[in-house]
Amino acid sequence: MAEPYLEEYRRKTHQAGLVLTEDFGPQQVPEGSYFVMGDNRRNSQDSRMIGAIPKEQIVGRADVVFWPLPSFRILKGGE
Repeated sequence: MAEPYLEEYRRKTHQAGLVLTEDFGPQQVPEGSYFVMGDNRRNSQDSRMIGAIPKEQIVGRADVVFWPLPSFRILKGGE
């Protein structure tokens, strides 16, 4: 995914000898499971490390979609 807004951060991270986001190859996600990713690129314990998460282990709900802006909407009843 192209993320031009990260270029400055990516450059600074690289200059410090670090990697912003590790590359990972295609992942096979079992039926009834989800591949989840955290929003802290340098420190997320997500499916890149722990694998797919079975649906029955996911707790929570989404109430609003706010990005991308053209898709902004309020979700109703587990949409």
